[in-house]
Amino acid sequence: MGNVPEKDVSPRVQECLAHATECRIRAAAVADPHIRFTFEIAANQWRIIAKQIEQLEAERRNPGRWLPHSVYLREHDDPEAKR
Repeated sequence: MGNVPEKDVSPRVQECLAHATECRIRAAAVADPHIRFTFEIAANQWRIIAKQIEQLEAERRNPGRWLPHSVYLREHDDPEAKR
């Protein structure tokens, strides 16, 4: 994921990315656009989960260095959150 060498990716992240790949393959194999779209959404969700696991694991390795994703988004995307 991102700039992390694949050998350094945890088995949990690898599993999520494998699910994402499977969903992309299935999306490419179906003709129905609604089913294809559903598989594409599932693939994106698996990638998001992989990224979240990666961030949680990084936080465990280096406590205090990473902000939780929801806090980061709230602080950077919502001007009201800074009050």
